[in-house]
Amino acid sequence: MSRRLAREMALQTLFQMEFSPIDRKEAFAAVREEYADGAEESSIDYAAALAAGVDRCKKDITQLVAKYAIDWDISRIAGVDLTILRICIYEIYFSDERIDPGVAINEAVEIAKIYGDDDSPRFINGILGNMVKTLNREKACADVSGN
Repeated sequence: MSRRLAREMALQTLFQMEFSPIDRKEAFAAVREEYADGAEESSIDYAAALAAGVDRCKKDITQLVAKYAIDWDISRIAGVDLTILRICIYEIYFSDERIDPGVAINEAVEIAKIYGDDDSPRFINGILGNMVKTLNREKACADVSGN
């Protein structure tokens, strides 16, 4: 399975949903057709699960982005960057199969190099790095204080 390909397929699906009046199943069907000859079923399944999970948790994920995108209003974040952030945050915090934060962030940065603009990788790395460091710190403080 190629998780990178799955993440790219999920990105394309979610981006379509964000900017056109299309539901997830239609968007994913279009993406799947584009990759019909080159994607393993396991990659397709993971992409579908990612798209569904991000769609399901979108409100909570977007609130996290807003909290950690310091000095950035959500409406000012490029659509591709926001979608990449959502996928990564879903994989780290919301998915049943949580991905190691370092791996997830690295993947998000690499995908941003392909689909984003020149500033996207650094922007995404900054937000995700700050979020992971802070949330780990908050969890650690709660564990130490017994909460």
